[in-house]
Amino acid sequence: MNYYNQYNQVFFNPVELKKLEEKRKIKKVSNLVGAVFIILWLVPQIISTMIVNVAALFGAQRLLAPIFSDPAFLMVYQTVISILMFTLPFIILPLGSGKSVSQVANIKKPKKSMFLPFVLMGSGVSAFANLMTNSVGIYFETFGIHFESPQIEYPEGLFGFALSFIAVAVTPAFVEEFATRGMVMGTTREFGQAFALACSSVFFSLMHGNLVQIPFALIMGAVIGFAVIKTGSLITGMAIHFINNGFAVILSYLTEAISSVILQNIISLAYVGLCAVLLCIGLLLALKADKSVFSLEKSDSVLTFGEKMKLLFTAPTIIVSLGLTVIDCLEMISFT
Repeated sequence: MNYYNQYNQVFFNPVELKKLEEKRKIKKVSNLVGAVFIILWLVPQIISTMIVNVAALFGAQRLLAPIFSDPAFLMVYQTVISILMFTLPFIILPLGSGKSVSQVANIKKPKKSMFLPFVLMGSGVSAFANLMTNSVGIYFETFGIHFESPQIEYPEGLFGFALSFIAVAVTPAFVEEFATRGMVMGTTREFGQAFALACSSVFFSLMHGNLVQIPFALIMGAVIGFAVIKTGSLITGMAIHFINNGFAVILSYLTEAISSVILQNIISLAYVGLCAVLLCIGLLLALKADKSVFSLEKSDSVLTFGEKMKLLFTAPTIIVSLGLTVIDCLEMISFT
């Protein structure tokens, strides 16, 4: 409804003005998020193309081939690329929204009463998210549809384990959390906690680029994002991410070292059991500290959650991002 002054001149309802302004801001932020995703998708393509072309120019293909097939070198390479990809491009988000990195990163001491419960719960959920993802894969395989995912070849020995642990557990815990729960969620939090949580979770899942990891990443993204919100610190997300990936590296080396399938299954079951215990303990501790711990703050936004999500998914750069993800996923599907 519009209002009229004494001269019968129309002016907008203040609520409508606020809606228009909020829509404008969400469209801008959504396009920034999509632009960062496109950069994230392009960087590996550009780097790999440059390496191939430079090697061809100097006739160094035979020299570089054994280097880039060495698992130890690949772990170092992955670490360096991850640091570059998940830091520099993401600074665009707060700067493009008129904020500083320190304003949105939220790197401070977490709430003491909530930190341990959410770290335990987050670590516990990871096993069940993995099980659900594996179940989906097995279901589609019954129809002859196979989802492939990038296979990690771990280097051997103690030094190889240390490199793998840094590349797979330590580095992603810092840089991916800085990017998703820091820059993406921090920049979008002014539009409500639920919207910010959804944005960061969707982005986190899409950046994995394959149908095997996307469901797992969506669940874990939501869990980690919620933990960061409730504890008031990005440190919580880093801790959960580190524990989850650290377990994955340790289990991979353990199963590789053990030839017995029975023992491998026992280790896997033990891991699931441990995660179940951690989840239950964390849940009890969280409820003991705060009965309303699983509720989010109500937003003073004039737009509904659905309206905000519609604006997100209709942003041009987000549409392009979804298209790139679909292409990546289709390339990793095989039929028998």
